[in-house]
Amino acid sequence: MHTKSLVPLALGCGWLAAQTSGALSGEAVQQHQEQPHPPAESAGEYAKAVTLSPADTRLLDWLDTLKLLPDLATRKFVHVCRSPDKHASLGADCADGLDGWLMEEANDHFTVLLLNLSSLRFPRPPIATEPMAPDIIIVPLQDQAASILRRCKQRQRQDSYLRVELAVLASACAKKGFAQLAHDVLACAAAVLDVRTGKHPRVEDLPKLLSEELAELVFCREVEALCAASNGRAEMERRFRQFVRNFPGTRHEGEAQAMAERLARMCKEDEEHSGSTGRRLDRMSTSEQVVELIYQLRDQNAHQIFSHGGCNIFMDPRDIPARGHQAVGSPASRLVAIGFSAVPQLMAHIDDHTLTRCYGVGRIGQSLYVLEVGDCVVQIVERIAGMSDGRNSLMISTAQRRARVKDWWSKRVRNRPETP
Repeated sequence: MHTKSLVPLALGCGWLAAQTSGALSGEAVQQHQEQPHPPAESAGEYAKAVTLSPADTRLLDWLDTLKLLPDLATRKFVHVCRSPDKHASLGADCADGLDGWLMEEANDHFTVLLLNLSSLRFPRPPIATEPMAPDIIIVPLQDQAASILRRCKQRQRQDSYLRVELAVLASACAKKGFAQLAHDVLACAAAVLDVRTGKHPRVEDLPKLLSEELAELVFCREVEALCAASNGRAEMERRFRQFVRNFPGTRHEGEAQAMAERLARMCKEDEEHSGSTGRRLDRMSTSEQVVELIYQLRDQNAHQIFSHGGCNIFMDPRDIPARGHQAVGSPASRLVAIGFSAVPQLMAHIDDHTLTRCYGVGRIGQSLYVLEVGDCVVQIVERIAGMSDGRNSLMISTAQRRARVKDWWSKRVRNRPETP
């Protein structure tokens, strides 16, 4: 299965039944499954009309206020699997696949919104050429939800996003009128271990814990959206401010607020810059070219490929030759081409906190982070100075790399002969 996004890698990719170990706490499930909601044992049982408890209603109403999901009323619920398994029976609780809503379907691809809120675009090559290609099965929501619920009661995946996926599933079930099923799925969500403490949360702690976990997931999604060239900075400012309103007091609240403020400043700078430049780059002096290219680093566009290491900014699509054509060249690669004459101006921006459209994966926890112009400057100067040694450089912390470049530059300036 293919996707350009690194978020599924950082978030565990939303596999609800795969990679599981350990058992759910029967006591924790029982705490939430009190009367008037006796547990149902089959999908047929969930067709009965049952009223949601006040606690369930409050939690699901809160989820609705976040507006994290589009209108799914007319969307088909699907199970994504490999083509040979397409006609396998789901009644045996097949766990090899992904579950979500079909958002787009064409001859050569389809797009699914997964339970972890990631939107993935899957290629659909001819079966004759790729027999293991991904494909979809349309399944009744209540049947697949009941199957997921049975599997989750038997074993537990050890990551925090399982709780988010179950809450999203419960919300969808409630909207379709399967109140009993929604309640039981929420009971399983309450029984998932808190990965930070290693303990089962109390039922009354579920809203706060779910808020933290949702905030982590949504923040990663917004970082990825910021780094998509098609999303304007004004729109992303709005989205980060909405994050602050939706998730007050959570881990990323301050960071999201700071990013919104920086994006607001960048929008004003973009307006001023658009009115001050009109010349082509090749008609500027070298010094003017460097100034312009450093400004354009805010649109440098790359993301981390591997789960370890860091983001190589030279993986910008403009630095990758298209079939039959030479690479256009990103601002970073053009600055490298200018060479040592660009370094003095570059070093003036080594601590520039302007946001770019590049992101990496945090070493602590699972958060994504946005690279700043200063981070790009470090990688550019490393290349110009011959200090970069490929992926090994990415294994060094950003602070260490910045210190190494500053030390190199200070020695070079100190050893430079005096100009008569």
